[in-house]
Amino acid sequence: MQTHWKLLLLSNDDVISLGSQNMHEALEDIEQTFSLLSRGEAFSPAKAAMGFGKTLQDEATMGRINALPGYVGGRFQMAGLKWMGSNPGNLAQGLPVACALTVLNDPVSKFPIAAMDGSTISAVRTGAVSGVAAKYLAKKDSRTLLLIGAGYQNTTQLEAIYLSCPSLEHIYIVDLIEDR
Repeated sequence: MQTHWKLLLLSNDDVISLGSQNMHEALEDIEQTFSLLSRGEAFSPAKAAMGFGKTLQDEATMGRINALPGYVGGRFQMAGLKWMGSNPGNLAQGLPVACALTVLNDPVSKFPIAAMDGSTISAVRTGAVSGVAAKYLAKKDSRTLLLIGAGYQNTTQLEAIYLSCPSLEHIYIVDLIEDR
C-alpha cells in the first residue's frame, strides 16, 4: 500500500508563469464554471469564516480568515480549497490586504496534489466573475463604468469588465485612500 504521494508546490511566480493572469482564459473558465454550476456539475459549499475580534467593526480592523471549498467537473475535474487571510491593517505595513493559499485535491482519491500561492488566482477569478456578469447583465452599448475602490482587486475587475464591455469610454474610480 502506498503511504505517500507527490505534492506540487507553486510560488506566486510559478503560478504567474503558468498563465494565471490571462484574463481572456479566466473569463472563459469562469463562464464554463457557471454553466457547470447551473447543471449541478460544480458546487461551492458555504465558506467557513473566522473573524477576529467580537464585532464586525473589530473584523474590519483586525481581519478574518476564510476557507472556501469547491469542486468543478466538466473538463476541469478538480476539487480544492482557497484559504484566504485578510487584514486591512496590512496596508500600513506595506503589505497587501489579502493573501491566499490554494490547495487542489484529486477528486477521486481526495489526496492533495498541489498547494500554491492563490493570491493572484483569487484576484483574477474575482475579476473574471465581474466580467462574466457584465457580459450578460450590462447594456450591450454601455459606455460608463464606476468602480468603488482602487486596490489590486479592482484592477482585475476593470480588466475583465473592459474585455466584456469594449464599448466603455468613461471609467470612474473612487477610493477612500486618496493616493490610490
